[in-house]
Amino acid sequence: MTKSIGTTLDSISHGLYVGSLNYSPSFLVVELKGMAGQSLQKLIDLAIRRTVVIGGTQSAKEADLLVSVKEALYYQGDDGSHPDRGYLASVEFQRNAELVMSEVGKLVDGADTIMSFWLKEGHPFYPVFWDFAYLIEINNDAIVFIGSSSD
Repeated sequence: MTKSIGTTLDSISHGLYVGSLNYSPSFLVVELKGMAGQSLQKLIDLAIRRTVVIGGTQSAKEADLLVSVKEALYYQGDDGSHPDRGYLASVEFQRNAELVMSEVGKLVDGADTIMSFWLKEGHPFYPVFWDFAYLIEINNDAIVFIGSSSD
């Protein structure tokens, strides 16, 4: 399921970027099989493939994660920086966004743990307008889910 979410998010990122003004969204969804219960530091380092400095963590609920993702996808920007507004208003975007929200909803519905975190150093992207980062543990697997947008 995470591969499908990642593929759809890649498509959305591209669509939002093409006709944008100073706006570049990025997403990372990495499933770490059999790694649930490992330290957050180890899981993030593995997912990002470099050592990071975690700035903070907090327990999160399913609704927190879903709101973060939805707000990121539907971010409108302003006159100085915004996603491709034509794509944002398109049927293709709507279909892809609904698919992502549905799949992420199914994913977190079965989660044993959801934790939000922020990175002090080593962020895989350059967050400017919005960002989110979550660890999701389901049974024996851990999923690192990060999104952000830059200019």
